[in-house]
Amino acid sequence: VYDTVSGNTYNNRVTVPVPSHTPADRYDLVLYTSDGEEVSSGAVKVVREYPPEYTILHISDTHMCQGARINGHPERLFKISAMADIANIIGPELVFVTGDIINNAMLPPRERSSFFYDGSEADGLKGMHGFHAATFTTVGNHDFLEGEQPEGTLFPEKASFWNAHHGLQFHHFTYGATRCMIVNTGWNGFDWTYQLTAHADWLDQAGPGDLRIAAYHKSEMGIMGAWGNKVDLGLTMIGHNHHLAGDNPYVLGGRPIQYYANSLREHFVFNLYRVAHDGSYTVFNNVQAVENPEAAPSSWKPRLRLTFAQANDGTSPENTAALVNDFDTGFPRARVRFLVPKGRRYKVSGGTVAVSYTH
Repeated sequence: VYDTVSGNTYNNRVTVPVPSHTPADRYDLVLYTSDGEEVSSGAVKVVREYPPEYTILHISDTHMCQGARINGHPERLFKISAMADIANIIGPELVFVTGDIINNAMLPPRERSSFFYDGSEADGLKGMHGFHAATFTTVGNHDFLEGEQPEGTLFPEKASFWNAHHGLQFHHFTYGATRCMIVNTGWNGFDWTYQLTAHADWLDQAGPGDLRIAAYHKSEMGIMGAWGNKVDLGLTMIGHNHHLAGDNPYVLGGRPIQYYANSLREHFVFNLYRVAHDGSYTVFNNVQAVENPEAAPSSWKPRLRLTFAQANDGTSPENTAALVNDFDTGFPRARVRFLVPKGRRYKVSGGTVAVSYTH
């Protein structure tokens, strides 16, 4: 049983060896089965070594399939795609979306999750799998099949729905010396406190690390504050409050460690956490991603822009990239990805080269 609420089970555990020469990147996982191929897009993130300092990008409340359509696509998909382009330049190692990711009972569930995760390749629109970073979602109060699963009821059905389209409703993982814990505070009336016990037990086994992070949708100040003090949380990321005035951080358990991200539904902002080698961090707080967010997507001017002199699709043996940064901060781990023909050696100039490959 991998989810005690839904009762869903698995009967095989698959171990995937990653070849030692594999470049650090995000990959699809393809399983060849007797029933054909099963593809988990973006499921494997190869990390060759944990950097001593890294960044986390945080967005929230996309409400993907509400609102108008543009050329048949939900208008919020254009925001996610633009955020992916910006994030892929900034170079965060982790991306969190803290709930209310998809809601609207007017579309079939698979179509909704496909927009959110896969985007639309034919139209050049990225979903969450278009982020080069590893991405993680938390359950929001709208993240169930609305109209069929009422508020405050049918939690096994809600959990099974989440399992089918998004995965685990809570989990934890390590990233170097950081401990990350995802909690499902989203469903009204749902007793999620058993998850805190599971996280605390895991911390006893994994060790405290240098920084303990929790991500969840609704703040739940009292319960989360007491638990946060117990496990010594250093950062919590949440959503749900669509119209925050910008006065992050909020005090949780007597400590200023809780950060909201304004909704991507009404706004076009993100939080960026820069984690230092000792687990301390600085925050780039609810910053506007584009200069003209009220304009149509075709007129947006992203505040971080990357253009290439030639097509960057693997056909050009020589190329030049121009990077324009209109934010009031620099991004020390910013990345420019060149796609070049295979089988040649390349010389890189005009910038700092972190990694280069000749194949």
